[in-house]
Amino acid sequence: STRGDAIVCLSVRSGIDLVLAALDLPPESEVLFAPGVTIPALVRIVEARGLRARGLDPEADQWLPEASQVHRLLTSETRVLVITHLFGSVFNATELIREAQRRGIFVIEDCAQSFIG
Repeated sequence: STRGDAIVCLSVRSGIDLVLAALDLPPESEVLFAPGVTIPALVRIVEARGLRARGLDPEADQWLPEASQVHRLLTSETRVLVITHLFGSVFNATELIREAQRRGIFVIEDCAQSFIG
């Protein structure tokens, strides 16, 4: 983007691989997927980079955790948070993103399945 906070890629797979390569994270760093519903290829890309993928199971009434709950979800090894907007929805992730960034966690928003994607 012109603000320098977004990139457009051929696919989410190529985008995740590109970003993880650029971040050059320590081995075994955690990449957290929220919600944990993702394509198996993304997990394989994360693992091929020597990192660990972890998915957050969605709650019964919401897909993303509240920012106030994030402290129990993040570990000292969490370096990347991938937020996926699924099924044509655009989730309000503003507070979750702010909290992750406050903790120094790199945030990726996958908008490929949203109506704005």
